[in-house]
Amino acid sequence: PISNLSLLLDLKSRLLASNNIVLQNPDETILKQTFQKLFNDRSLFVDERVIDYMILRNERSFAGMAYLVECIDKAALASKRRVTIPLLQELGF
Repeated sequence: PISNLSLLLDLKSRLLASNNIVLQNPDETILKQTFQKLFNDRSLFVDERVIDYMILRNERSFAGMAYLVECIDKAALASKRRVTIPLLQELGF
């Protein structure tokens, strides 16, 4: 029978032999493309200047970006306005 210790040693050796990668924060190009996709998914046209404005004021995580776009979409819908820099400023960005 295989003992728990031998299973752990096998797992350890496999992990040590595997490739390690480090994920960096996304750069501005990826952030722009991601914001554009998130807005496109919601059928929202957003000027590139608005996205540039958002990149300077947003955390660099995909989850944070998705949440931000959701909030902006709801605010734009509620106020029946387009997504613009003045709207973002009114929302506190």
